[in-house]
Amino acid sequence: MSITLRIVKGIFFVSVIICVGLFVWHTDFEAVKAEVYTLGHRFFYILFVSFIAYFFGTLGWYVCLGKERHKISIGRLFIIRQIGETVALYNPTNIVAGELYKVQLLKPYGVDEKAALTSVASSRITTILSQVSMAFLALMWLLFSPSPSTAFSGTAEALLAISVVALVGIIFILWLSKRMPEPRHSLQTKHWWKRLGRKIHEVLYACSQFQKHQKTAFYWSLFFFAVHWLVGSLECLLILRFLGYDAGVVEGLAMDMGIIVLKSFGSFVPAQWGVEELANKVVLIVLGISATSVWVTVSIIRRSRQCCWMLAGFACMAWLRYRHHRLLTSDAA
Repeated sequence: MSITLRIVKGIFFVSVIICVGLFVWHTDFEAVKAEVYTLGHRFFYILFVSFIAYFFGTLGWYVCLGKERHKISIGRLFIIRQIGETVALYNPTNIVAGELYKVQLLKPYGVDEKAALTSVASSRITTILSQVSMAFLALMWLLFSPSPSTAFSGTAEALLAISVVALVGIIFILWLSKRMPEPRHSLQTKHWWKRLGRKIHEVLYACSQFQKHQKTAFYWSLFFFAVHWLVGSLECLLILRFLGYDAGVVEGLAMDMGIIVLKSFGSFVPAQWGVEELANKVVLIVLGISATSVWVTVSIIRRSRQCCWMLAGFACMAWLRYRHHRLLTSDAA
């Protein structure tokens, strides 16, 4: 990592800490405590909704495995996906680390490495494509709804433009991938960037072949991830409803998509401490909710849900390693 990049990341991280500190300084913690206390057992509703969303996300990946999916159950794949997402959250390389770790975890089940790599790359494409599509539809609905939020109407055009550009960009990439030539087998090179470029070419070509020859699986994956985002947005809807705000499904979807998009700009921050909280603040302001106590409460609830699933991910990781160790020990005996 270059010194310049480290300085930029350091400045960004410090600015995030300062911004969060300023927000916290103006927070009424008595009000926050009262709001969190009133949530009570309803927190388990949020965990259940996130479980259903993660399950549909697993189905979206499952269909991308093609013929190899018969080698592993959906339950085991769900566990592997949670482990990969946990690794992605705590590793500064974020998504890349999580996806590569998923490939490694599929090896003990006899899944072909190339098929596994293609599946995680293809599922990531359908994940992003469905996410941008859902965000686009939610923003369109809010923009042209009979009674849009005053705060939202001031920034909707910019958010809508970003969604349109992103959607067009993804469609262009999919169109370009169909015309991607087959990678040639060349001699080994000492330059890491050439090896990386070759690997990226191979993965993109494999994704294009998946989209071309397994269209049914591609569209099923797209559908499952769309349901994943839709169900996941119910978390934001429930939180706002629990806090006394009359929010609809579209508002919840727009909030969830907006937070995810803003979080992607700080993907290199481990566990995204501060980044997610700022994303929550920005999106709440866009939706017309400016109370600092509500922002902190929403952030605490979402972070609590995230911590619960991270603990589940670490527990699954420990169980999976123990199981693989026992299998290796029994085979050696």
